[in-house]
Amino acid sequence: MKGWFSSVAGLVLLSVSLLVSGCGILPRTAEVDPGIVSDMRGIGKVLAETKTKSTWRGLTTVSQVAIVDVGGTNTGDALHRATELLRERGWVVVAQGRSDWVVMTSREWGEARLAANSLEFIESTGDLDPAEQKAILQARKSAGSNAPVVLEANPADP
Repeated sequence: MKGWFSSVAGLVLLSVSLLVSGCGILPRTAEVDPGIVSDMRGIGKVLAETKTKSTWRGLTTVSQVAIVDVGGTNTGDALHRATELLRERGWVVVAQGRSDWVVMTSREWGEARLAANSLEFIESTGDLDPAEQKAILQARKSAGSNAPVVLEANPADP
């Protein structure tokens, strides 16, 4: 009788744990791979960096933001330079808007996405995280930057 009870209790415990993990009740975190951060930092002078967090259905996604000076003379030139430098690192453009944003992926990093945006485009969205606002202020204070590019990396879902 004792063996039967412990077997049933074990089965119930296993069922509950599978149910809880499948429903998103147990928290999970997805972060950007350090190699992606290295790609972001490696294309120019980093003026500011921060991380943003969002949580949905038990998954906390931690995105990496870097504001980088790639030596562009204007917004379009800077975005073009950033895109070309990221292409050299294996990133491929999957979406693009006029001359103010680009979304890229890389075979090396699975479903992770890297967005390159003009500073003006990011500010025009009006949907900035306080950490992003602080990073933008810091970048604007940096001397010698004509047209910084805002890079935002989002991790692949676990």
